[in-house]
Amino acid sequence: MSEEEPILLERFEPSEKMKRARITLHFQLHHEYPGDQPTSVQCVPYEWLESDEEPYSRRIVVGAHWQEIEQGWLGTSGMLFIENQEGRGRQTIPSEEEAADTAKRVVEISFYAKDANVWTLRPGWPFFGFTKTVKAVRLRCQHKTAKCRVIIFPR
Repeated sequence: MSEEEPILLERFEPSEKMKRARITLHFQLHHEYPGDQPTSVQCVPYEWLESDEEPYSRRIVVGAHWQEIEQGWLGTSGMLFIENQEGRGRQTIPSEEEAADTAKRVVEISFYAKDANVWTLRPGWPFFGFTKTVKAVRLRCQHKTAKCRVIIFPR
């Protein structure tokens, strides 16, 4: 019997880019119409980050007046994620009045608090995008207050 040569596997060396932190988004959006096939969008983009800093995450309450978003310890921001958490985590089924009240708690997102150009964030929905600075972003609620989660990922 002959001895077989051992198989040597090359050691995988990650590139410099792969040694950095990254963010990955798993996104699926479906539009369904009764009796028809849904229209779907799916994508999984990722971004290698320049920094290994931790994301800055806060739960905030947004009121009727424009308010800035804190940037925390991050010197520069990369991706901004905002989630309107109104209506989530209920222990009981809401009454019609409670459901109507929650539906009105829409958060407006603006840059430099210009009323003419706002994005709306309905209860339960997220908003995300890349920005050089969150200092320009302002939030306010159309009805009473809204609980939101804000996460700023480093660049």
